[in-house]
Amino acid sequence: SVSSQPGYIWPTILTSGPSVLHIKAGRHPMLEHSLSQRGDGMYIPNDLSLGDLNRITSSNTYNPAKLLLLSGPNMGGKSTLLRQTCLIAVL
Repeated sequence: SVSSQPGYIWPTILTSGPSVLHIKAGRHPMLEHSLSQRGDGMYIPNDLSLGDLNRITSSNTYNPAKLLLLSGPNMGGKSTLLRQTCLIAVL
């Protein structure tokens, strides 16, 4: 299965502190597998942070971002990033 490929790791889930999603070198498992099977090149990993840990307000309270605006040209990978993030969060 794809999950047995090298480089996949279990996430670190923190039970205290602010709610953040931080993905470093995230990869879309099915797209990466498909590209390697067809010989269409390598998948380029990407990073994503939602709820920045460094966003501290003037009253020293944490204020996570509540909205992510993802824009770009057609065929720019917006849907792939969204699906990848959801797959990583669920799996």
